[in-house]
Amino acid sequence: MNEQTITLSGMTCGACIKLVTKILSRTEEVKNVLTVDQGIAKVSVNIKYTKESFAKVFAGTPYTVESVS
Repeated sequence: MNEQTITLSGMTCGACIKLVTKILSRTEEVKNVLTVDQGIAKVSVNIKYTKESFAKVFAGTPYTVESVS
């Protein structure tokens, strides 16, 4: 199991935090959503995701993946 940190732009309120948490919790191979705060989400994953992979997860939302580490 690996931990990854996702930096997102477009998160402006508490509802954004809830929606990002919901999106990530439904993402295949994301085992746990550890934390979500303004602009940063930490997850544990079964496989490492790339920035492009997370960008696909957030396609069609107001959030843009800036980086993944």
